[in-house]
This record gives sequence, C-alpha cells and structure tokens, in this order.
Amino acid sequence: MKRFLTGLAALAIVAGIACTPAELAQLQGVLNTVDSIDGKATIRLKDGTLVDVKLARDTQVKTTQTTPGSPAPQAGAEVKVTVDSKTNTVKTLEVNLAEAKGIIKSVDDRTKTVTINLKKGGEVSIKMTEGTKIEVEDKEQAGFSALRPGMKIEATFDPQTGQASSVEAKAAAEPKEKEKERGRAAQRGKGKQEIEGKITAIDAAARSVTIKAADGRDAKVTVNPGTRIKAKEGIGQFSDLKVDMKVEAKFNPVGHALEIEIDD
Repeated sequence: MKRFLTGLAALAIVAGIACTPAELAQLQGVLNTVDSIDGKATIRLKDGTLVDVKLARDTQVKTTQTTPGSPAPQAGAEVKVTVDSKTNTVKTLEVNLAEAKGIIKSVDDRTKTVTINLKKGGEVSIKMTEGTKIEVEDKEQAGFSALRPGMKIEATFDPQTGQASSVEAKAAAEPKEKEKERGRAAQRGKGKQEIEGKITAIDAAARSVTIKAADGRDAKVTVNPGTRIKAKEGIGQFSDLKVDMKVEAKFNPVGHALEIEIDD
C-alpha cells in the first residue's frame, strides 16, 4: 500500500492525477509484472516509479486487438488504467501492443511459443502465428525453427492474446574468453572443410547433425542461423534435414556448418 501511495504522489507531481468524485486515479506506464493467479500487477510509470495494483474479475480490459476469452495482459505492455485509490483495484485497463526485448529462454516447437527473459526483469511467453513476421540475423521470412534459446530478441505482440506480430532475433554476443577460444581454434585449423555422405544422427536440441562419408570418415556439425541450407525447392530449414538423407556440408574448423546441400 505504501509503495502504491508513493507512486500516486509521484504521478501527481509529474503529470497530475485526474480524480473523480469516486476517487478514481488515472495511471499510464508499462506493466512490469503480472500475476494472473493472485490478481496482482505492478506498473512502471514514466518517471520509473513502481505502483502495485489489483486486478479484479470486473476489471474492464480494452486492447488494440481484443479477443474474447483471451489470457490476461502480459508484462511489457503499455497501459492506461483507472484505479480506485482506496482499494488499489483496477477498474479499467487499456492496453496497447506490447514490446518485449531480452534473451530467448526456451522454444516450444509444438505450440510455436517462445519464452523471453526480459531485459528489465521478468519473463513473457509469446506465440507465433502464420501472420507473424520473423526476421533472424537480418534474414526476412525466416522460419520458427531458426529461433533458438540464448538469442537476443525484440518482439511486438498483442498482450492479451500473446500473439506476436513481428519478431527480430540474432545470436547474442559471446563472452570474450569464449570468443578468443574460437579464434584460437580457427587458427589451429586449415580453413573450410567439406564432407559428403549420409546423415546418421540429428540432435534437435543442440541443432547438430552427424554425417558419415562413404570412406568411413564422419563429422558432427552445428547448424547456426547463418548456415545456408540448400534444398531442391530452394532455401531449406533445419527441420528439413532427416536421418539417412544424402547431403554435402561445408563447415569451419570448429564444426559450424557454413552450407548444407541436400542431395536427395
């Protein structure tokens, strides 16, 4: 209660509070945290003040893309709320499209859902649809399979349905020591390597494939967002690779695939 009253006082000084005879206050900011089970939420005002509020069953929610029966708004959404200053209960909640910036925590291929650890704290889950624009490593029209845990991501989504309208992702910068080790490993190698053969194993979690050549030589290569996969019908994806499939792969000394061409 104390933090909420402090937030109201700060808002009154900075922007003023529009109160009605019923002692309603107007707040504007970003949803910092949302607990749909306990019905609690924290709003970060423009001046950085955190205000705790309560969501009730009769709270009226309005969004730019309202879907009946959809989940509660998620963290990261820009909101305007009308609050009963006596009970901290939200009377009306108006939500704009939300932006999420952070690191991908997990990817669920079955539900096409990505969970993001937000840069400002907390996490949010967003769902990809056929209309979601996905851009990975500056490549437009990338598939869902190109998204991997650990990537930096910026997403715009409907905070009520959780459906993403656009997503941009790229590999996160590696720690300096790990980057140096990769450089030393590359220097120890002799440049680009190639192998032609059949895929004998696929590790979807590690996004790696093992290829065995006719002479018995084998190589395990990792497929990155920058790996070019060539299929007969055009540009392929990691999910197009199958065990026993004939392929030709070019990879660097540390096992990162530069190009995989599907021969089948």
